[in-house]
Amino acid sequence: MRLSLGTRRSLLHVAVRPAPLFAVAVLVGGPLAAVIAGERSSRDRPRERFSASMLLSNFSFPRKQSRDFHFALSGKLLFVVGYYSVTGYQLYILTDYMKLDLAEAGALIGTIGLGTSLVFGFLAGPISDRIGRRKVLVIGSAILVAVATLLPFVFPYPWAMLLFALLGGIGNGVYNSVDQALNTEVLPSPDTAAKDLGILNLANTGGQIIGPGVTSGIVGLTGGYGVVFVAAAGVLVVAAFLIAPIRSVR
Repeated sequence: MRLSLGTRRSLLHVAVRPAPLFAVAVLVGGPLAAVIAGERSSRDRPRERFSASMLLSNFSFPRKQSRDFHFALSGKLLFVVGYYSVTGYQLYILTDYMKLDLAEAGALIGTIGLGTSLVFGFLAGPISDRIGRRKVLVIGSAILVAVATLLPFVFPYPWAMLLFALLGGIGNGVYNSVDQALNTEVLPSPDTAAKDLGILNLANTGGQIIGPGVTSGIVGLTGGYGVVFVAAAGVLVVAAFLIAPIRSVR
């Protein structure tokens, strides 16, 4: 479960402390997922001897029949960068941009974003399977987050951040759920599926590092957060358009 710094800091001000709940969720969810997945043992599979070439191949990007894979990878990276450019700094946006004191810093912001992400992420997967469409939901959710990101820029008031948390949480939940399914369908080869999924997951972790870093640079150069919202929205729109050229998934 991905939680930005801003979300975690906001949750600290909620009456119910979430840390024990997250700990229980991880302790229970991990073994439960392993049981439900029903993966066969890999003990009897042939093993390649360790070598420098084997190590290099395990960290290399796919090259053959990988066009759609690279579009999906680029789209995911830019989506995470755009979304976390704002959520990673949302506490400071509330205090510095909207001039709220820390106690007021919208204790609901993190809860709304997390709650809507979980609910709509849970709903989006089955809906996508039922209608047999991935791209339209991924593109639409990225555009929704882009629109939500512009709200605090146009309306620099606390209610705009609440609306951003609501719409952004919905879009983020749908995107993560359906995009993950899309990613499994653009893998170039079953033989390198685990390695390629690991590369795709780097877009998640890498984007969460790059996004706040970009925000820090923009704030340092401009002295404010206005450009951050516009830049993040632009990145999210590009992320949406990068999904459109994918051919192997509807």
